[in-house]
Amino acid sequence: MYCLDRFRHFLPSVVVAAALLVAIPAIAQSNSQSQATQSLVSAGGPQISLETSEAMFDMGAVLNSCGYNDGLAISQPVRMRVRKQLDEDLAGSPEATALRDKLCAYITRHQFGSSAQNLAQYVSLTLYLTPPPMLKLSVPRKELPPDAMGVEEILPLLRQFVSVSHLHVLWVNNRLAYDNDVTELHGPVSEMTLKTDVYLKEPLNRYSRSHFEVVVEPQFDPNDTNARIYDGRYIVVVSPSKAGKIHMNNVRDLYLHYEIDPLLYARAAAIDRLQPFLGMVQDAPIAFHFKNDLIAFVVECLVKAIEARTMDTGIPVYK
Repeated sequence: MYCLDRFRHFLPSVVVAAALLVAIPAIAQSNSQSQATQSLVSAGGPQISLETSEAMFDMGAVLNSCGYNDGLAISQPVRMRVRKQLDEDLAGSPEATALRDKLCAYITRHQFGSSAQNLAQYVSLTLYLTPPPMLKLSVPRKELPPDAMGVEEILPLLRQFVSVSHLHVLWVNNRLAYDNDVTELHGPVSEMTLKTDVYLKEPLNRYSRSHFEVVVEPQFDPNDTNARIYDGRYIVVVSPSKAGKIHMNNVRDLYLHYEIDPLLYARAAAIDRLQPFLGMVQDAPIAFHFKNDLIAFVVECLVKAIEARTMDTGIPVYK
């Protein structure tokens, strides 16, 4: 309510004339094989992409093999298929089984908070990994996010396990299911970006150096959406459910940040006049970060205001 009441004047008109429709660049379906030496955070490529990641596949396979079962009942069949295939491979390799057990022991020692928080730290780390077999950090360790830095020591074990267990073969054998997910999501994600850009009157980020990436990994809980903003890259990791659905509202929230962040941060001096608002929200039930960073607070308020104006309420829109 703090956001909606005080920043309603930022909202664009609901009515968008057909003449304002602009050419929206197509969402690229990125091929991870073309990024053999880059991580998801450091890769080049198109500004907006929908892709898969073999490094994320490897991390997902390890976590599932070590008892990560969240959302298993509503996950796509490929998740259970990979688990079964990996178990069969491990049954014939004592060396791989021993390495898996060491990985599981490490994961057990580094659990904290909820299962979603445990997963989040490994997602953060994997975003900075180059593809297998190297699986190396694309930045110095000191530049990792704090949660990723806490589990970075898993990498030597992970590299050995990926090599010995032949996870690359599993990746190749299940790649079609991943590609099908990307194909199925391409339409809904493209529609979301198009409608958002139309509502904002134009794609604000057309000439920006930022990148928006949707990474599909069906081995995670479909109820979890892991969104990150690292070094100008807006990355969201999603897991389609059995019905092929993702939490599109969460993806759109990050996309709104991708569009709005550069616009407002470029006008930081003009927004300084709103500094008194921070004093009014010190007791509000919002994150501490927003109580001390005016630009972040204004951006979040604008994003939430736009979401409130455009959310599906079930009531037909008057035309």
